[in-house]
Amino acid sequence: MNAKRKGNIAAFIRDILRIPLGAYSLSDDKHQRADHLRRARRELLLLLATYGNAHGASIRPGIQSLMSGLGWSRSHVHRTTRDLQTLRFLKDDGLHEETGCRMWSISPNVCHEFRTQDTVGVSRVALPSVTSSSFSVTSSGLMVPDLEVDPKIDHTAVSLDGNKDPLVEVWNYFHQETDQPTFYTFTSTRRRQAEKRFTEALKKVKDGDPARAVFLMKCAIDAIRDSKWHNGKNPEKQNYVSWESVFGTAEKFEEWLRRS
Repeated sequence: MNAKRKGNIAAFIRDILRIPLGAYSLSDDKHQRADHLRRARRELLLLLATYGNAHGASIRPGIQSLMSGLGWSRSHVHRTTRDLQTLRFLKDDGLHEETGCRMWSISPNVCHEFRTQDTVGVSRVALPSVTSSSFSVTSSGLMVPDLEVDPKIDHTAVSLDGNKDPLVEVWNYFHQETDQPTFYTFTSTRRRQAEKRFTEALKKVKDGDPARAVFLMKCAIDAIRDSKWHNGKNPEKQNYVSWESVFGTAEKFEEWLRRS
């Protein structure tokens, strides 16, 4: 990526960052997860912007690239993409004739709207400094901007930097994705279960990569989160989502991986 292209993308990303976080809201967002969903939509939009031109067009990353770049499951990427389409931030431009990849474009009109006016009742986000050199290459080869948008930890991202406990990362992801109450804690028993499943996950992934093992555990969490039956649509109308249901035994873990 040459310096001119970096600068053009940086300018477009600045436009995206002018969009208030509240603009990523949908009417059917659950209150407990609304903030998490808004941030996830913005994160995907920012990553997609790095694949396009300065006008937000010609975006055609593969699904595997997005999954790797964000540390998300396939269903999470597809669901968040649909949300961005509903919000009119993202437009499906069909399939590329030569590669067959899905092509997307980010609406410049939407970005311009928030460049000229505020959303009612929502304050603008503070803009970070983005320069032509503020890009880095991830382990998966993605060119992404180094944007310090919000200091809050995003537990959807697989980023093991030596200071983060992967088991705590998985627990936080489970807690947030399944809307658990605050009194539902990471007890010593649950941590032991996490240790066993993490060890098993390391054996299932290529080169025993810890980041891939965390991603695998998150896939199992995504599967139970998306199970209507476990979330109350059963004859008893009971919620059967629990940590133990996913990671209590090796067999349960593997079953949820099979469903993911």
